[in-house]
Amino acid sequence: LWRLRRSGWIEQVAGCESLSSDGMKKASAIVRAHRLWELYLANELGLEGERIHLGAEEMEHVLTGDLEARLTSFLSDPKIDPHHQPIPERPQ
Repeated sequence: LWRLRRSGWIEQVAGCESLSSDGMKKASAIVRAHRLWELYLANELGLEGERIHLGAEEMEHVLTGDLEARLTSFLSDPKIDPHHQPIPERPQ
């Protein structure tokens, strides 16, 4: 929590920790990266089931802005992942 607070991603409100607006953007970016990688792993590499999730979990943290844009373009700007979950829009 200390690192998240120091980074400005969480704040204490009424005695409870919650995501700040920057934290919400960071979380949305991580979810987006994870779901894009899941779609790539399923569609392009033919992975299935838990292997999709585990692979995406490892890759989501190494997605740069440029790579995210290229992956989005390669996948034709998808709106849902292989589990039919929405892919968040790119945070501004």
